[in-house]
Amino acid sequence: KLAMRMGGVVNEHLDRMRATADELAAAGEGFESMARELSTAVEVLAGQARLEGVDLDAASSPLVQ
Repeated sequence: KLAMRMGGVVNEHLDRMRATADELAAAGEGFESMARELSTAVEVLAGQARLEGVDLDAASSPLVQ
């Protein structure tokens, strides 16, 4: 469990990682696999975070594609 402010920090980091994955996906074919792996890892992290009162928009399944 993390305090509410710590949850905000976690969300900020997850958002930055998602933005990086989006940039990699837009960078072209050579970066698609990195973007996919980063996106998957971020969603796994978001799914494992246990915060109260904070919506992480986490994946509902461990089989994120």
